[in-house]
Amino acid sequence: MPDVMLRTEGLTKGFTLHLQGGLRLAVLAGIDLTVRAGECVALTGPSGVGKTTLLRSLYGTCRADGGRILIRHRGALLDLAAAEPRAIVAGHPILLLDEPTAALDAANRATVLALINEAKARGAAIVTILHDAAALAVADRAFPMTALQDAA
Repeated sequence: MPDVMLRTEGLTKGFTLHLQGGLRLAVLAGIDLTVRAGECVALTGPSGVGKTTLLRSLYGTCRADGGRILIRHRGALLDLAAAEPRAIVAGHPILLLDEPTAALDAANRATVLALINEAKARGAAIVTILHDAAALAVADRAFPMTALQDAA
């Protein structure tokens, strides 16, 4: 699929709570997500379900425990989860936005949403976290997330 810019396959991520006896907390399990060129996908769901963890995994700042994170790189899909650090350079048409309209007034929110629409029109693949129902209109589809377990 040449228009696929970003894909996760079976992505898993958990955290070890060292100050709670090494308790292991699973946050993501079996996440399969595909984002195509020119598409905006909003990660939705209540706080604590793993939206930011997924976004950080896509950034590459939070290493996945398992699965694959494939990004389009020079015409091929490269597995970010298995790539060496700094193996991927900036400037690719993928935007990862964590609540880009949070705490903005109406005029600035409109500006940010217009910029997102412009990026989509240029063919950027976008994954964003949006809680504002009005801002969700910029998304082509939602990717609902649910908690794996209740927090201890």
